[in-house]
Amino acid sequence: MQPRRGRLALLVCVALAGAACGLSPGAASDLQRAVGSGGLGSSGLSGSSAAGLSGTGAGGTSNGSAGGGGSGSGSAASSTGTVPGGGTGGGGAGGGSASGGGAYETVGISSNTINIGIHAPATGAAPVPLQAFQTGTKLFWENHTVFGHQVVMNFMDDQYNPSVARQVCESLSRSNFLVIGGAGTDQIQACATDPFLAQSHTPYLSDGVTTNGLNALPYYFAISQSYAAQSPEVYSMVGQLYPADQKKIWAVVTENTPNFADAQASIDTVLNQNGVPYCNIPTPKYYSQQDAATAVTTAHSSCHGGSASVVYLDVDPNFWIDMVGAAQASLFSPDWVGPGLTNGEDLVAAPVCGESTSTKASFLSPFPGLDRQPAGFQAESNPAPDSTASSRDIEMDVYGVSEIVYQALLSVGSIQNLTRDNFIAAMGRFSGTYSSPFTVYRGINFNGGHFGGLGMWEEQLNCGSQQYTTAGSQGG
Repeated sequence: MQPRRGRLALLVCVALAGAACGLSPGAASDLQRAVGSGGLGSSGLSGSSAAGLSGTGAGGTSNGSAGGGGSGSGSAASSTGTVPGGGTGGGGAGGGSASGGGAYETVGISSNTINIGIHAPATGAAPVPLQAFQTGTKLFWENHTVFGHQVVMNFMDDQYNPSVARQVCESLSRSNFLVIGGAGTDQIQACATDPFLAQSHTPYLSDGVTTNGLNALPYYFAISQSYAAQSPEVYSMVGQLYPADQKKIWAVVTENTPNFADAQASIDTVLNQNGVPYCNIPTPKYYSQQDAATAVTTAHSSCHGGSASVVYLDVDPNFWIDMVGAAQASLFSPDWVGPGLTNGEDLVAAPVCGESTSTKASFLSPFPGLDRQPAGFQAESNPAPDSTASSRDIEMDVYGVSEIVYQALLSVGSIQNLTRDNFIAAMGRFSGTYSSPFTVYRGINFNGGHFGGLGMWEEQLNCGSQQYTTAGSQGG
């Protein structure tokens, strides 16, 4: 295999991006090579204004105002009855109380602020990029209020560890009105299924990832399509962008964990329905460079008795980067495709193109390329936007997520109606389309369900500019 020219430095799935996010522990030593430093430290983020980000690592306070969770077996009052296990701890940030019998329904809301918690890896093997994350949040929230209240985003580090993520989510739920899963399929799944969130009726939002254990959770909402739901669209995208290869052999490469089983089963079903030959290549969650090379060898020489023309990916970026390097050394040049988000970000484009400038790749994404920046996003200049493409597209994703949360909060009608149970009920009816009122995401319609995404953008790699450009769209 040729020498690698650099692996992905930072996690590319932020602000509800939930794809096969993150890097294996073996990849930690390769961080910071592609785009330099910038991961969050263990002390978290600190915003410069109310709309900025603030927080600490697991178990710490959020913006200095989080009360203790307490203990006990009381019940917390709600608009629909009672919830067991409220405890007797201190109140959360702003208004509301986490105590047994207290009005937990308005935790995180004060006379002038609404606190929202978000967790993602800030330390460990997969740190999120600080600058783009912080700037993207401010670009929206410093220019929008909800019922006259400033929205404060409070960040906590989940250390790219599902068990730590659960602790973080519980802490955030005690002091914030709702919680957002910022990155990592396994962490999002672990947090969403935490019993404490059910007990406290904490609304939990993320980008669409796995459906494993999430479909029936009344308080969980995915604001973009799950990987499984994107399978027909991936197949359609290949027909549009690589029509000569659509019916040829496909290699389906997915991480071999329960949280990716639905994606594999879904793309298998689509290929079977269309009479397309394929092979499945499962990959380990904690992998080596050799695992990537082995996957390439299988796809190239022994996939359904031949060589795959299309390689479907639901793996983390560094695994794909290693695969591209191995494919280049083997003179193997397939169409790399897959669901969004992770591999379709500009942060991934440079190291992939560094391995092979002839790489053909297209991925779905909840937000478009920088060639389709919405006017409102381009107009915001407080704070000053980041200049690099690898940060700017992440800012647009964060902006798009914030736009959805803003409209969802407004959908309850008034600050007096803004309780957790009312918000959950409103989310079950929540809908919106691209251009009205959303300018980034394709569209949402929950219609009583919990996966509301209606479509995705098609992103095609351009190694000339080392960016993804918008090739089209699906659904919405």
